[in-house]
Amino acid sequence: MAEHADSLMVQWLGRGRACEGLRALADLSHAPSRRKWGEPSLTERIGRVCGTQVALEQERLTLVK
Repeated sequence: MAEHADSLMVQWLGRGRACEGLRALADLSHAPSRRKWGEPSLTERIGRVCGTQVALEQERLTLVK
């Protein structure tokens, strides 16, 4: 069930926002790696949804003369 929910979440929000949400949920959770009811752990879900993608952030540079 979590796998289907994750794929819908990625379709609706986009992969970046879905990963942000899962990571925020893991940060709030006291035991993100613990499984409940046979569902994958948050750590496994983050790995499956986010993979090894690295978010690139552009630094804004200001030219001063």
